[in-house]
Amino acid sequence: MKRFFQVGASLTAIILGAGQSDKAEAFALDFGLPADASTTASGEASTEARAWEEELAVSFAPSPAPVTPPLSPSNSFDIPGLPSPSNPPRVRQNAATPLQHQHWKISVDKAAAPPSFKPDQATASTNLFTGDADSLVARAVGSAEGTRTPEGGYTAAYYGHRDPGNGAWNLGSFSYQHGARSPEEADEKQLNRLKIQAASLKQQAEHKGLTLSLQEELNGIDLANQAPLAALDRGYIDWLNQARQLHMAEDEGVLWARTRSFLDPDTGRWNAPGLGNTVHSISQDQDRRQRAISRAISVYKRRETDSMRLAMATPSAPPPEPTATKRERVDFFLSMDFE
Repeated sequence: MKRFFQVGASLTAIILGAGQSDKAEAFALDFGLPADASTTASGEASTEARAWEEELAVSFAPSPAPVTPPLSPSNSFDIPGLPSPSNPPRVRQNAATPLQHQHWKISVDKAAAPPSFKPDQATASTNLFTGDADSLVARAVGSAEGTRTPEGGYTAAYYGHRDPGNGAWNLGSFSYQHGARSPEEADEKQLNRLKIQAASLKQQAEHKGLTLSLQEELNGIDLANQAPLAALDRGYIDWLNQARQLHMAEDEGVLWARTRSFLDPDTGRWNAPGLGNTVHSISQDQDRRQRAISRAISVYKRRETDSMRLAMATPSAPPPEPTATKRERVDFFLSMDFE
């Protein structure tokens, strides 16, 4: 009797379990699936249900590891998190799929790299007159005349002084004494003369096959400002050429050529009454002027070097982005689903 009771209880549990299983299939495993997409009356899954199951399987599939593209030969590198308009990443729109870390490529513009700089390039001879009254010529010759400082400042002599040689009234950076109403007008007039004289000196040097250094050219211009005949007619370039043939050092050759330019080619005697007419007094004056020019060159080169280094250290503004590229970036980010 007890055995029959146990058999009856088992049958009752099986019947009740089958009912709960049907209820579970109808409710517990729904996951939001539409009622008409679960199963058909024949027990076969509909087309829409199969599509949903495939999509669900893809959603829960493990995400593949991100693959970093190789470096391109055009000096490019990959940085995570930056988009590229040329090859935007494809983002899955399925909210169940986590967003992958993307790798975008940016290229380095070789043209934007700062150019190499050499201090010797700071004072090319073609730029000696750039800036006119604030040019290297004005600073160098003005330093030799005592009217300017090597840094370009002005001394009291700039505004007018008596010439120690002939007693004429001098004005401006170059001690101009041929009639001017102001130091500024005096500088303008003398600069026009010195540009012509500098061109003449270079022409004479080219005729001799010489390429003048910065010091040689500036000292020739200063000599033309002090005594035009000594610089242009009595052989500064000729004496400079001889100094090179004698293998003199540059400083020594320049001083030797400046001093001997005061020799009268007709008499062979010194012709510099304002300088004492002795080799010692003339050489001493020319050495003083040469040293003043050298200091002005050093200051000018240092400023040019500092300015160039500052320009190289200051990052330039990036070029404007093309309008089409901007639209591509905006469209790309708007299409991303961050939910």
